[in-house]
Amino acid sequence: MNFGIKEKDALHLACAIFAKSDYFITTDKKLLNKNVGEINIINPIDFLRRHYNEN
Repeated sequence: MNFGIKEKDALHLACAIFAKSDYFITTDKKLLNKNVGEINIINPIDFLRRHYNEN
C-alpha cells in the first residue's frame, strides 16, 4: 500500500512477492503503471510475447 495500491491489490502483490514469483500478470491499468521493484507487473499479452521470445 506504500506504493499507492489499493488494499486488496496490495495483498495479492505481497503474496506473489512472498512466493518469489517472477511475474504478476494483470489487466489492471493502474497496477501496470506501478513499479514495485521486487516483481515484474505485466499484462497477459506481453507476458506471452516475452515467454515465446525466450523459448
